[in-house]
Amino acid sequence: MLATLLGFVIGLQQQQPQPPLENLQLVMLMTAKEAPKVEGSALQRMQGEHLKYLESLWAEGKALLVGPITDGKDLRGILILKAKDKDEAKSWMDKDPFVRSGQLSPAVYDLWMQTYMIKKAPKFLDLDTFAFAFYRRPENAPDYDEAKLQEIQKGHMAHLGKMAKDNGLLAAGPLGGAGARRGILIFRKADKDAIRKACSEDPAVKAGRLEVEPYTWLTSKGTFGDK
Repeated sequence: MLATLLGFVIGLQQQQPQPPLENLQLVMLMTAKEAPKVEGSALQRMQGEHLKYLESLWAEGKALLVGPITDGKDLRGILILKAKDKDEAKSWMDKDPFVRSGQLSPAVYDLWMQTYMIKKAPKFLDLDTFAFAFYRRPENAPDYDEAKLQEIQKGHMAHLGKMAKDNGLLAAGPLGGAGARRGILIFRKADKDAIRKACSEDPAVKAGRLEVEPYTWLTSKGTFGDK
């Protein structure tokens, strides 16, 4: 586990000791199965209440990152919460009007990530476009001996640093308990083809141990500083 965590350490533009990873909670807001049909003014009212609740989490410092996924089909949004554990994060999300009504279903996972690069944006709904990607373990990922795995891991770490320097990688971190999804990546630009190309050079991807799953994601302008 420790090797996996170290493989995702970010703060990659700087060649000096980095702040430790924090244990956070990643929330994937999914379209609920058999969601009741809501239309017209009722849907608009619920949408407004949903956004108001998410803004309250953000204003209180409970939500570090909040934003919709625009091309994720059933994946509708991403939040990163500063909760003490998954149970607390779930209790917060259960109060969301869209969750209470059965429109959305939150999936909550442990996330380890550095947070010093995240800033308090001036406005909640003044949105900018980024890319949010997952590193996934392929279904038939090959096994290697320990020496080869360490070699792959070392190259993986170095490539994360290269993507931070050359490809606008802003943050990354490993996930716990998320099945095939093993980690997250946040990029400055939402060019999914460019992200796939950059990640294809990762030794862990070349070795068949990981693959990338990118999405277009919106979050508040200024969250990662000025462009």
